[in-house]
Amino acid sequence: MKDSYASKRFGEKSTVALIKREKVSGTPAKYDQQAVDEVKGMLKEGVDYLGGMKKFVKPNDVVLLKVNAVFGVPADAAWDTDPRVVEALVTLIKEEVPGVRKIIVADSSASTKQDPKMDSVEAMETAGIAQAARRAGAEVLCLEYDAHVRVTIPGARALPYFDLPKVIDDADVFISLPKWKNHVECRMTLGIKNAQGYYGRILVPDKTGTSVTGFITDPMGDKERCHANDLHQKFVDTLKVVYPDLTIIDGLWALQGDGPGVAHDWEVIRDMNMIVMSDDVVAADSVAAQASGYAWDWVITTRLAAQQGFGHGRPEEIEIKGADLDKVMVRFIPPGLYDIQGFFPNVDVYMHGACAHGCPALVRMFFNFLEADGTLAKLKEPINIIIGNDTYIPPHLKPERTCLLGDCVWYEGTYKFCKEQGSLTPKELADRGALVSPGCPSFPNFYNQVMPWVSKVAERDQAELEAEAEAKAEDKE
Repeated sequence: MKDSYASKRFGEKSTVALIKREKVSGTPAKYDQQAVDEVKGMLKEGVDYLGGMKKFVKPNDVVLLKVNAVFGVPADAAWDTDPRVVEALVTLIKEEVPGVRKIIVADSSASTKQDPKMDSVEAMETAGIAQAARRAGAEVLCLEYDAHVRVTIPGARALPYFDLPKVIDDADVFISLPKWKNHVECRMTLGIKNAQGYYGRILVPDKTGTSVTGFITDPMGDKERCHANDLHQKFVDTLKVVYPDLTIIDGLWALQGDGPGVAHDWEVIRDMNMIVMSDDVVAADSVAAQASGYAWDWVITTRLAAQQGFGHGRPEEIEIKGADLDKVMVRFIPPGLYDIQGFFPNVDVYMHGACAHGCPALVRMFFNFLEADGTLAKLKEPINIIIGNDTYIPPHLKPERTCLLGDCVWYEGTYKFCKEQGSLTPKELADRGALVSPGCPSFPNFYNQVMPWVSKVAERDQAELEAEAEAKAEDKE
């Protein structure tokens, strides 16, 4: 891909297609050819507003469709790009440009961090994306297994380089196909945030023996270093060197609340039946946010990208074609972001200096599931989560009910003050048996260590409560 710094691409206004249907047949998991044809009609209407598919794809082109397959979950969970959109888009491209050489559907899924035995194709198969792509005649690819090229970003503000899968670098046309949903770290995850799936995931030998391939993700790889307080600017920096030729935001089913994966049924907006399309990814993200009831600049990546000249974000700079924005708007319930203290029953969070978009966001998202499945209600007394640096740790905390989360916990910049006030040190807690879950952020460790740990504590508590109840019953007898 050529350097695509976008400040001069769009003139005074950008065009965004906002396509809405009252009904789309089927569901993401169960649909027929009628549904594919209906979605294909939506996509054709949208791309025709932008000049037609032949404006973007030429005969003999290799087209890379970068989907959002963040988790390997069933399609009706609506966490990932809708298979109906994938199948319809591949079909439309082949019909509109019969001479297209190859269409590749690809991603690098977060599921592979949770389960070393799963790769991104398996995640896309679980989500129904791979089958939809193959039915339409596309190839399906794991970006993590692809060769990578080191890309330097000129004038970067936060991300001077990253490792890009070579298939993206070599593609003639790059189409971004993100899911329309909220995000606990980024407010929404749309076109610009979709870059997270193509940051290099460098594989290193697996010394644990848990990986089928013999390799696991490098914990210091690009993905991991792109989820901290500066993540918004890093995604915007990426636009200097990889700018989507076309962005298509899938809002057939959407997610409100605490995405990118949700614990409650009310967070899934079924049959929203909207698609946003533009060659200006900033404008596409702006319109999607507005159609979700938010201000255009509520999503930080959109605001930064507009400010730095990567596209148009302000409503007066965008011409919307298709549906009337005010009439089709769906007001999302916003994400809780990193609001975690006092939020979950039986969970006490102690933090100071924590990265807002790292460990606190993980606590918010994953503890939603532990609350929803009843695990937290089984705790007879609180568990303790320690986050951030220089955090005061009360001496009364029980090590066996305490987790030291993230690498920042071990930073002792001004910790002398805390110790003077009587704080425990992280090492004291760890030596006494507290759970240590490292990482920055601690995504795989949270999933594979912290959640099972909470479940075990809850099981132990339940066993103790049952034993106490039996003892009381015997005493009464």
